[in-house]
Amino acid sequence: MRDNEATPITADQRFVPAETVAAKVLESEMVFVELSAGEFFSANLMGTRIWDLFCQGLSMKEVVADLAARYAIATEQLEHDVQAFATALVERGLLVRAPR
Repeated sequence: MRDNEATPITADQRFVPAETVAAKVLESEMVFVELSAGEFFSANLMGTRIWDLFCQGLSMKEVVADLAARYAIATEQLEHDVQAFATALVERGLLVRAPR
């Protein structure tokens, strides 16, 4: 478990890319490389949008609001999906929690 996984992710949580990650859009997906481990990951169009919004400094709830305004998806579903995606990115060392 990485240090910043210890506490639950809240709606006000903000994230920044880890210093050891490189990310680039290739065709219709985002490709991530965790440089210290040499691991590759990818995200679909929605995951790419979520990553971009986190990189802009938006909180979890702001990301959900942006996606709800763009897509016909229930807010409750978006809250669940964004939290799951953020958790996965943190667990893989691609995102870290921004200082408050």
